Amino acid sequence: MRKNILVNTVTHCLILAVALSCCMVSGTAVAQKLTIATVMQVPLSTLDGMGLIDRITKERFARIGVDVDIQSIPNIDALEQANAGIYDGDIYRVAGTSETYPNLIQVPGNVNSFDFVAFSMTLTDKDLDIAGKGWESLTPYRVGIREGWVETKKHVTEENTAGVSSITSVPQMFMSLKRKKVDLIIYGRFMGHQMIKELNLKGVHIIEPPLSSKEMFLYIHKRHADLVPKLEQALADMKADGTWQKFIDETLSQYAE
Repeated sequence: MRKNILVNTVTHCLILAVALSCCMVSGTAVAQKLTIATVMQVPLSTLDGMGLIDRITKERFARIGVDVDIQSIPNIDALEQANAGIYDGDIYRVAGTSETYPNLIQVPGNVNSFDFVAFSMTLTDKDLDIAGKGWESLTPYRVGIREGWVETKKHVTEENTAGVSSITSVPQMFMSLKRKKVDLIIYGRFMGHQMIKELNLKGVHIIEPPLSSKEMFLYIHKRHADLVPKLEQALADMKADGTWQKFIDETLSQYAE
C-alpha cells in the first residue's frame, strides 16, 4: 500500500515537473496569452493576422514564449481600452503615447516607420503649396483626419487649418475627399493606397514628401512590464537575422512605386 502511494506521488511530481518545464521558455510562460488591440488596416493589419505589423508582433511575442491574439477594434476606443487594461496593449503607435495613456508602456524598438501623408482629389501637387513644408502648410485647407489618432490630432487643429473634420470611418474619410467636403485628408501611405484601390477611386493622389514620418512602437499595459526588455531584444534579433526585412518585403512589395 505504501509502495503504491509512493509510486503515485513520484509519478504526479514528475508529471507536474514536465508540465512546468514545457510551459516555460526564456522565463516566460508559454501558456500566457495576451490580447493586443490594433486600429491599423490592410496592409499593416488584416483580419487573418497576416498584415505587416501583425506578423512582426506575433513573431516578436513568439520569440519570448508568449501567445498573442491581435484584435481589430474601433479606432476611437483602442487606446482608452488598452489603457484601462481591457486589452494588453496596442501594436503600433507613435512615441509619446504614454503621456496621454500612462498605463501603457512604450516598448523600445521602432516596429516600422509610418508616413503621414496628405491625399488630394481635385488639386494637383503643383497647386498645393504644402509639399515639403510639413504640418504648418495646412492653414488654407479643410482637412479630414482619422478620429483617435494621436499624431494628427496634435498637428491638425482648427487654429492651423480652414477647418477639421474628425472622421471615424476610413472609407467615409476618402469619400469626403471625393465629394469635396474636405480639400485634403491625412492618412498612412500604404493603407491609403489600399483604400483607394478598394473604393476604386480615380484621381486621388499623394502629395510628396510626407507631412511627417514617425517611428512607431508596440505598447503594452504596465502589468506586463516584465516583458519589456525581452520584447525589445526579440525585435532587435528579428532585424539582425533578416526576419523583420523579410516580412516587409513580402507584405509591402506590391505597393512599391
